[in-house]
Amino acid sequence: MGRKNGSIIGKNNVGAGVTYNASGIWGLNNVQEFNNDSNPLQSAIKLRVMCQAGGGGGGGSRTNEIRGGGGGGGGQVEGFFLMPPTNEIYVEVGSGGPGGSNYTPGARGGQSNVGPWPQNSQLFRAEGGGGGYGYNGYSPTYSGQGGSGGGANGTGGPSARKGRYGQGFPGGDGSGYPDSGSARGGGGGGAGGMAELTAPPTAGGDGGAGKASDITGSSVIRGGGGGGSSYNTPTYPGTTGLGGPGGGGNGALASIPSGRDGTDGTDGLGGGGGGAGTAPQTPGTGSGTGGTGGSGCVIVRFPSSISASYSSPLTAPQGTQTVSGSPTERYIEFRSGQGPVTFS
Repeated sequence: MGRKNGSIIGKNNVGAGVTYNASGIWGLNNVQEFNNDSNPLQSAIKLRVMCQAGGGGGGGSRTNEIRGGGGGGGGQVEGFFLMPPTNEIYVEVGSGGPGGSNYTPGARGGQSNVGPWPQNSQLFRAEGGGGGYGYNGYSPTYSGQGGSGGGANGTGGPSARKGRYGQGFPGGDGSGYPDSGSARGGGGGGAGGMAELTAPPTAGGDGGAGKASDITGSSVIRGGGGGGSSYNTPTYPGTTGLGGPGGGGNGALASIPSGRDGTDGTDGLGGGGGGAGTAPQTPGTGSGTGGTGGSGCVIVRFPSSISASYSSPLTAPQGTQTVSGSPTERYIEFRSGQGPVTFS
C-alpha cells in the first residue's frame, strides 16, 4: 500500500529541505531538480545584468547673466537573476534628457530596465538623472531620480534633492547672484559620487563621478554628472565646470559677445549634459542651451553555450561580444530601444 508521503512502500521520505532520501524514493528536492534539468535554460542559467539610465540635460542660460547647472548622471544598478521559463527577458534603454534653453531647466533622463518577460520586466530599474537648474525655473522635484541636477547661480541649489539611494548623488549649488560678475552654475551629481559642493567664485562647479562596472570584463565608468557653466573675460577671468568621469559633459565657458551651449553627455555612458552660460554684461550677451544628457545602456552577460536574438527597435551596435578574461561567457550591450530578447 502507499504511504502518506506518496512514495512506494519503504522508509519514510525525509521530505523537503534534506538532500537525500532512502533509495528508490523521490523527495521534493529531487523533483525540483528533475524539472530544472528537463529544460536547462529555465533555472540552471544565471544572467548577470547592468542597467545604466540616461543622463539629465543641462540647465539653460539667460541674457541677464543667468548660468545653468549641469545635469545629473543617470542611475546605475547591477545584479543577477535566473533565466525565466519563457527563455525571454525584456530590455529598455533610457535616452538622455534634452538641455534647457533661456532660463528653463534641463529635462530628466530616461530610465533603463531589464527583467524576466513577460512578468517582472522591471526587476532591475535605473532612474534617469535629474535636469540641471535654470534661473528660478528650477528643475522639478523628481522622486527617485539618479544623480541630482546642479544649481544655477542665484537659486537655492539642489542639495535638498538627493539622488536616489544606491543609484545617484546630489548635485552642487551655484554661486553668486543674477546680474553678477561672480555667478557660476553648479555641477550635477553622478551615479558614483556627489558634485562639487558649491561652484567656486571663478569657475563652474564640477560634476560628480560616475560608477564603475566590470560586467564586460573591463572596468568602465558610467553616469558622470555634467559640469556647471562659467565665463572668461579680461575683467572676470574664470574656467568652466568639468563633467564628472563617466561621460559627464563640460559646462559652457561663455565670453563677450555671445552665450554658449553646454556640452552633451556621452551616449552609452548616461552622463549629464553641461550647463549653458552667458558672459557678464548687462543687459546681457546672448543665451545658451544646456547640453543633452547621454543615453544609457543595458548589458546582459550569459554563458557562451547559449545564444541571444532580438529585433528592432532594440539596437546593440557591437553585437555579441566575448567577456574579457572569461572566454566561456559573452555579453550584449544594448544602446537604444526596447523589446524582448530570446535565448536558445
